[in-house]
Amino acid sequence: MEALARRDAGRPASEEALLASVRGALSALGLAPERVTPAARLVDDLELDSLDWVDVALLLEDELAVEIRDERLASLATVADLVALLRRQLHRRAAGAR
Repeated sequence: MEALARRDAGRPASEEALLASVRGALSALGLAPERVTPAARLVDDLELDSLDWVDVALLLEDELAVEIRDERLASLATVADLVALLRRQLHRRAAGAR
């Protein structure tokens, strides 16, 4: 997985880099990376269960140095939703670092 947390905090992560991080986290669960597309539904298409959610959140929190709350995870439907959440969390982290 690409180490986005080590990048300059003032420089936003690209959409591709965030998607790569999500692909990496999901591939750690055994999912084929080509299945992880922005339109893929996390539960219906990728068949994530509650334990998978915890694992994915922990992997992404560690890699990106962000906090992903359980209630936010529950509102996500697609990979694109997860990428958008990560983008918002990284933006908040960068804004707080200023």
